[in-house]
Amino acid sequence: MTATFGKLQSDTLTLKPGLNVLQMPNETGKSTWCAFLLCMLYGVDTSERETRSNFPIKKHYLPWSGKAMEGQLQIVHEGRRITIERSSTARAPLGVFRAYDTDSGLPIKELTAQNCGQTLLGVPRQVFERSAFLRQDGMAIQMEATLEQRLGALVTTGDEAISYQEAERLLRERRNRCRHNKTGLIPQTQNALDGVNERLTRLSQLHQEMAQARLDEQRLRSELSTLRSQLSSLQAQQAKENHTQLTKAKEEASEKIDQAKALKADCASLPQVSELQAWETKLNALVAQQHTLALDAASIPQPANAPSLPPALSGLSPEDMEKKANVDASQMRLLQAAKKPTILPWMIAAVLLCIVGCVILGRMFIPGVIAIGLGLSLGIIGAISNLSKRRRWQAAQESLQSLYEGYGVDSPEEVDQLVLRCREEYSHWRQACKVREEELTTLKSHRVRLNADCEALLQVICPVLKVSPSLSEAITRVRRAIDLQLQAEAAHRSAEQAYRHYCTLKDAIGTVHISSVPQTPVPAGKTIHSVQSEITLAERDLQKIRSILDHGEGQSSTLGDPIELEARRQQLTERLIALNEEYDALSMALTVLGKSNEALQNRFSPQLTALSAKYLGRLTDGAYSRLMLDQNLGASLYPAQAPASREAAYFSGGTKDQLYFAVRLAVSQLLAPGTPLILDDALVRFDDDRLKKAMQVLLEEAEDRQILLFTCQNRENNALHELNNE
Repeated sequence: MTATFGKLQSDTLTLKPGLNVLQMPNETGKSTWCAFLLCMLYGVDTSERETRSNFPIKKHYLPWSGKAMEGQLQIVHEGRRITIERSSTARAPLGVFRAYDTDSGLPIKELTAQNCGQTLLGVPRQVFERSAFLRQDGMAIQMEATLEQRLGALVTTGDEAISYQEAERLLRERRNRCRHNKTGLIPQTQNALDGVNERLTRLSQLHQEMAQARLDEQRLRSELSTLRSQLSSLQAQQAKENHTQLTKAKEEASEKIDQAKALKADCASLPQVSELQAWETKLNALVAQQHTLALDAASIPQPANAPSLPPALSGLSPEDMEKKANVDASQMRLLQAAKKPTILPWMIAAVLLCIVGCVILGRMFIPGVIAIGLGLSLGIIGAISNLSKRRRWQAAQESLQSLYEGYGVDSPEEVDQLVLRCREEYSHWRQACKVREEELTTLKSHRVRLNADCEALLQVICPVLKVSPSLSEAITRVRRAIDLQLQAEAAHRSAEQAYRHYCTLKDAIGTVHISSVPQTPVPAGKTIHSVQSEITLAERDLQKIRSILDHGEGQSSTLGDPIELEARRQQLTERLIALNEEYDALSMALTVLGKSNEALQNRFSPQLTALSAKYLGRLTDGAYSRLMLDQNLGASLYPAQAPASREAAYFSGGTKDQLYFAVRLAVSQLLAPGTPLILDDALVRFDDDRLKKAMQVLLEEAEDRQILLFTCQNRENNALHELNNE
C-alpha cells in the first residue's frame, strides 16, 4: 500500500501472506492505514455529513501537506497480480478509480470504483466492517440490514435480497404512510372529511345568517325613510332660525360700525397711540427721576463735626501736628531721662578727708588741719551745688508734667499713638466733607438737567393736548388720550369682527328658503346633527348588511355546491374506511413478520452462537464456553458453574473485547471465509495469557487468510515468539 492520506505522505507499507504483526508507536498512522485500506477498497462516502459525534472521512483524513488524497494498492487475487489506484478531484476524494493487471498493464473492466471491495472480498462494506474489521473502540457488533441478509442466506435459499429489517422497514413505512401519530393518509383523509363537514355546516349557517340579514335590510330601509323626513323638517326649522340670526348679526355690525366712526372722529386731533405712549413713558420716567432725586437728597448725610484734639495740637494741620508732636516727644524723653541730684558723694568725700586730717593731726599738725579744713570746705561746696541742681531738676519735672497734660498722656510713646489717631480722624473728617460736597454738586447738576428735560417735554405736549404745563396734569391728559385711542381701535376691531361674522354667517347660511311643505313631527330632543348621525349609522349598518349578504354569497359560492359536498363526504368516508382496514392489515403483517423473523433467527443463530462460543472458550481457556446472542447480536455470557447468563455490560473491558472478538471471528468465518482480517489495536486490553491464546487463534486463521494486526506495543510479537518456540 502507498498512501497520501491524512498524515501519510507517499508512505508505503509492504505486507506478506498470513499473519502480519505491524508494531508502530502511537501517532504513526496505524488507524490511518486501516482507514486508507477500507477507502481504497470501498471508496469515500462523499454524502457523509459532519455532526457532533461524527467527523466524516473526507475531512478527517485530508493530507496534512495540503495535497490531494491518492493511493495505490497492489494485491494478489486468485493468483492474479492487480494494482488499484485512486486519486481525487475537487469534489470527490479518491473518486477517480483505476484497476489494471500489474504484469501486463491492461485495465480490469470488471473492477469499478463501486464494486471493487464487493468483488475482491466477496462482501459489502457493511458486512466487512462488522465482521473482519476490528477496531479497539469498535469491538461490539450491531445488526444491520446487509449483515442480516448475509446471515439469513446461511439458512435459506441463499437469496441475500431477503432481510427482515428491510421488509419490516417497508411494512412500517407503508403503515406510517397510512398513519403515524398525527400524520399520514388516514389523518389527511380525516382532516379532509372534517373540512367537508365544516363547509357543509358553514353553508347551513350562512343561509340562516343571510335570511336574517335580508330582514334587517328591510327594517333599516324603513328607518332611513323616516329619519330623512325628520331631517327635512329640522332643516326647514333651522332655515327660519338662520334667517333671524343673520338679520340680528347685520344689525349688530351696523351698530358697532357707527360707534367706531364716532370714536374715530373724537380721536382725529390726537397723535397716534405709539406717540402718546412714548410721551407717557417719558413723563413717567421724569417723575421717577424726580422721586429718585428726592430720595438721593434725603440720603445725603449731615455735615460731620470736626474731631476733638488735645490742647497741644488744637488748630494745627496734620503735618504741623506731626512736627510739633515729634519735637515735644523728643523733649519729653530728654526731661524724662534727667536724674534727681544727690549730696551723698560730696558728704562721703568730706567725711573721709576729716577722718584723714584727724588721723594725721597728732603727728603733723599743719597737714592735719589742712585736711580737716578741706573736708569741711568740700562738704559746704557739695551742699550748695546739690541745692542748685535740685532746683533745676524740679523745674524740668514741672515742664514735663505740663507737656503730659497738654497731650493728655503719661509717656512719650503714647504721644506717637495719639498723633497717629488724631491724623486718621482728621483725615476721615476732611474726606467725608469732600464726599458730601461732591454729592451735593452732582445732585444739583442732575436737578438742573431734569428741570430742563421736563420743561422741554411740556413745551411739546401742552400745545397739542391743550393742558397747563404740569407734569401731573400732562400725565393724566396723555393717559386719557391713550385710552380714547385704544377705545377707538377696539371699537374698530369689534366692528370689523362683527362685519366678518355677518359675512361668514351669510356665506355659511347662503340663500335662506322658507319652506311651506308640511313638516313631519320630530321627537323632542332630536337635532339635525343627531338625526344626521342616526342616518349615518343606519346607512353604515345597511352597508354592513349588504357586505354580509355579498360576503355570504361569495362564501357560499366558494364553499361549493351542497350536493357536490355531500358526494365528496361520502367518497372520503369510504376512503377512510379502506385506509383503516389497510392500516389494520399492515399491523397484522408486521406481527406475523416478527414471528417469522424470530423463527428464522432460531435457525441461523445456533450456528453463529456455537462457533462464537468455540472461539471464546479457546480465548478464555474454558472460563466462558457458553454465550447467547440476541437478534441485534448483543451477547450474554454464562460463567463457569453458573446457571444464569449475564449481559456483557457486567464484565470487564478485556472480557467484553474477547467476547466480541470471538463473535466477529465467527461472523467473518461464516459470512466471508478467506477474507483478510484487519485488527487495529484490538488486543490492547487482553492480559498476557489470553493475548497468547488470541495469537494462537490468529495463527490458525492466518493459514487460510491474510491478517493485518496493527499494535502500539510489543506484547503481540513476544507472544508470537513464544508460540513459535514451543
